[in-house]
Amino acid sequence: MTAAPGDGAVARRTVTAHRVAVIGPHILDVLGRPVESIPVGQGSARLTEIRATAAGTAAGTGVDLAKLGVSVRSIGAVGTDLLADILLAALTSHGIDTGGLVRTAAAQTSATILPIRPNGERPALHVPGATRLLRLADIDLTGLVGFDAVLLGGPDALAGLSGAPTWQPSSRRRTVVRPTAVRPTAVRPTAVRPTAVRPTAVRPTAVRPTAVRPTAMARSSPWMSCTPAANVTS
Repeated sequence: MTAAPGDGAVARRTVTAHRVAVIGPHILDVLGRPVESIPVGQGSARLTEIRATAAGTAAGTGVDLAKLGVSVRSIGAVGTDLLADILLAALTSHGIDTGGLVRTAAAQTSATILPIRPNGERPALHVPGATRLLRLADIDLTGLVGFDAVLLGGPDALAGLSGAPTWQPSSRRRTVVRPTAVRPTAVRPTAVRPTAVRPTAVRPTAVRPTAVRPTAMARSSPWMSCTPAANVTS
């Protein structure tokens, strides 16, 4: 792998006290919008916009930091193809130092095609490419001294760094951080004691009978009149 040009020769937009190195995926995204459907066969469709951008958890973050006035150095692996040329041009246009990027002919530059739907959805067609080929030997560890922060983006995509110790730069000394085996903590179930529920004594309420006073009925009612037995004739 050979280092990409531009090491230390990138003109900064602003003078800042903050320096950040971004390590990891450097991807060229090609976006087209709006894409309602993929034409059948050899058909075609007209779009409103097609553009290329620097993306990836390292390159994309670096661009955002550069826009905020931070001095950024990109570290990663790209191919020797036209895609890499476009990606480097996009980074340098934002004032990013690309001297930490290495170019390899072993794989193409990582790239993604994003057909953006009218509702904003963006399915991705991705080629992992050279990102996974970055090795620890490709990173100038001593050159990281003096940076305020180092971002390691997308470690799961950096197969070349798998198992390698991570070096954290310090103004005083080097610190090698080795992965520590994490032992799961045994979780003991807590015994739940049932709460004794004491029945509440229900005292019967004394029901006092209500005195019912007979209602005087009208004497003229034929249903209530009584005929003396002496007057009943056969």
